[in-house]
Amino acid sequence: MKRLKVFCSVRLATKIRLLVLICSLSLSTYIAVGQELESFRNFENSIEHLNFKNQIDTLVRTYEFMVNKDHRESMVYLDRAIDLCKQINYREGLALHLMRKGNYFLVITGDYLNAEDYLLKSLEVALTLDDKRLLPGLYNRLGGVNFGYGKFEESILYFNKARSVAEELGRHDEILNFSINLAVIEMKLEHYEIAKRELKSCLDFSPDNDQLSKIYNNLGICNARLKVYDSAVYYYQQSMKFCGDGNNGKRCKMSALNNIAVSQIHQGKDREALKSYATLEEIARDLGQTQLLSQILLNQGISYYNIEEYDSALEVVYQAKSIAKRNAQNLELKTIYLKLSEIYDIKNDFDSAFVYYKHFINLKDSLNDLENTKNTEDLIAKYESEKKEKKIILLQQEKLRREVEIRNKESIFNQKLLADSLQYQKKENEILALKGKNEVQQVMLEKNEIEKKQRESQI
Repeated sequence: MKRLKVFCSVRLATKIRLLVLICSLSLSTYIAVGQELESFRNFENSIEHLNFKNQIDTLVRTYEFMVNKDHRESMVYLDRAIDLCKQINYREGLALHLMRKGNYFLVITGDYLNAEDYLLKSLEVALTLDDKRLLPGLYNRLGGVNFGYGKFEESILYFNKARSVAEELGRHDEILNFSINLAVIEMKLEHYEIAKRELKSCLDFSPDNDQLSKIYNNLGICNARLKVYDSAVYYYQQSMKFCGDGNNGKRCKMSALNNIAVSQIHQGKDREALKSYATLEEIARDLGQTQLLSQILLNQGISYYNIEEYDSALEVVYQAKSIAKRNAQNLELKTIYLKLSEIYDIKNDFDSAFVYYKHFINLKDSLNDLENTKNTEDLIAKYESEKKEKKIILLQQEKLRREVEIRNKESIFNQKLLADSLQYQKKENEILALKGKNEVQQVMLEKNEIEKKQRESQI
């Protein structure tokens, strides 16, 4: 009995502690939310003396200042600015700030669904304005949203609209950017001839060095995909000329040099490719890019193998193996083991060839197991994502159904109200008509009575 009492008292004490903890957490949350609301109320009080447009500008500037510090709280200020725009029917501001909110979801949170929703709302308002200045930016962002969805055809339509309005407004910088975006999408769709035309048209708009480097690099990629390797090398070399200085410039040159070397290998010019890889190796070591270094050395080994310089091939591939093992680059290591096996095989060192082929098979099996596990996880994640998307679609459909239902009920109510009003008016008219008829009859009776009295007095 005593033990039971102790046990009950311990349970009671535990429950009390849990209750106190929950209450303290709830109180903390309540205080935090309360402080945010109080802070916003104080802010509103501090700007209430301003006219509405100045209030909106102040709210938006506050949002821009806070957005990288506290996303949730910053959105309170932007939402209030949007509400004020609606309140005073300030359509220019409403379109701009709805676009700003859509851009927040697109760039900061990566929430394409909400981004598209607010950008379309902004577009709906912007199309009612005489001023078209917002349209290129809106179409461009909607193009970005559809690109993020993988809806490349829809993305092209939006970027074309953006470019068309930018041309109408004479905004050459924007035309250039939209054309580059269109070229990138056409490359995604493997429409390389169309992409080349888009990229060449960009050269008419005086692009800066950074843009020139990207344009020429993409022209090189298009020609390489079309297997026009001479033109590809030419454009990659042009890209290198505009790479600039500093580490970013070096990374730009690395990308161009790697593309040049790959194209040279496709042309059967392995000795020229080795020179490109040597320069590439030097830049990679300078930047400390050890993971890229293993791939560069492997590619050098392949080129030496192609020109039958097997000892040089072994030397650089062993260097690549050492770096790949140190960095746990298993995909590269798998290829390295296979290449070492091939080199030893052609040198008639069959024991070493067999050892490295076994390494290759073991690592391949291990990577396949990892890939299968990853594929399973990806399928589960895809299923969960699709389930979530279906739930969102169902919720949207339910919301739409409710809105339609509410509108129908309002319509029925209004019709009933109108019918009741007409019925009431009809009855009122009937009453008035009856009242008027009674009054006429009363007057006639009184008149007849008077006439009767007059006749009697004459007699």
